[in-house]
Amino acid sequence: AEELISSHPTIELTQLIQKRDQLVKEIQESTLIKLEKQEIERLLKPLRDIIVDKQEKQLLDLSDDERKTLENLKCILKDRKERRQEIKNQLKTLRQSVDSFDVDFEKTMSQVNEEEDRLEKTSLGIKEVETKIQFLQSQLKAKNDHI
Repeated sequence: AEELISSHPTIELTQLIQKRDQLVKEIQESTLIKLEKQEIERLLKPLRDIIVDKQEKQLLDLSDDERKTLENLKCILKDRKERRQEIKNQLKTLRQSVDSFDVDFEKTMSQVNEEEDRLEKTSLGIKEVETKIQFLQSQLKAKNDHI
């Protein structure tokens, strides 16, 4: 951990994250006692700060158009995730009402099917936006690496 921290200026962000993740994995899989693991994790906190700083620097280095595109995609993603949660809540309510004798079973099941279709379409939309965000971030990273 200390070696990574001291050599961070010469290491690319993705490599730094990979090495940090590898260290965390090794710590979790180790037979160290809880107190020792906590001490090592405490030593990793400055590394986490370095990673965040590098990520922020990359974002600050974006052009206004790139930053706006990324912000728009993240906003769309947030909205779609909220919509997905609303659909899930509606599905839960509908499924609970099926157990009640006060509702029209066929109508409720039809509504459940419609909501499940909406949920599937929304989930696919979320994956699509996440893929676009990852693609844009990788393009921007590649552009920053060549500068």
